Amino acid sequence: MGRLVDGKWLTTDLGADERGRFVRRAAKFRGRVSSGSPFEPATGRYHLYVSAACGWSHRVLMTRQLLGLESCLPVTFADAFMGEQGWVFPASETTPTEPHEPSGLVPPGFVPPGFVPHQGPLFELYVRHQADYTGRVSVPVLWDKQRSCIVTNESADLVQDLNSAFAQFSSDPVAASKLDLYPTGEQQRIEAMILANYGPINNGVYRAGFAGNQSAHEEAVRAVP
Repeated sequence: MGRLVDGKWLTTDLGADERGRFVRRAAKFRGRVSSGSPFEPATGRYHLYVSAACGWSHRVLMTRQLLGLESCLPVTFADAFMGEQGWVFPASETTPTEPHEPSGLVPPGFVPPGFVPHQGPLFELYVRHQADYTGRVSVPVLWDKQRSCIVTNESADLVQDLNSAFAQFSSDPVAASKLDLYPTGEQQRIEAMILANYGPINNGVYRAGFAGNQSAHEEAVRAVP
């Protein structure tokens, strides 16, 4: 997968534990979009970087579409294949990278002067945010065009913010107002469901795919329901 160490890109991974088992590191950027915070809700202020090959990106993209936020929150897709440079964004400013959104990488009318979606390896965007960053370079990433920084690379936080802070900008505000994906009375049940699926399924496939040896791989595969 590769990683950054003090802002330098290395093709070696962070490594498994002593038994070769994949160990997930927690997301390091956990900013939240909310009124009164440094990241105020706004249409066109933020840009989303994702990959169609990433399950964590899928949950964000589905929430974005369900709430009608396509015009509010433009998106750029990385190449589906992750090579030695990690996630890489194609060098094109005009060719749409998202199916069914013919307006291109950034819908017109929402882009601050001079803003161009990042092209090239995603790790360069991480280093732009924090020059000495150490850790994995993952998607999804929510980028703040105004402050020129990463807001969050934690998909669980991002889907909640889309549901709360961004829903007011929906292309169908009436429908969005009726579609609360995180209702107060159901939050405990939702979190319990997420927790029940995270270990064996969401993270389970990563434990299988990025195991450090055959024994750890077989152990992880057997644990996937």
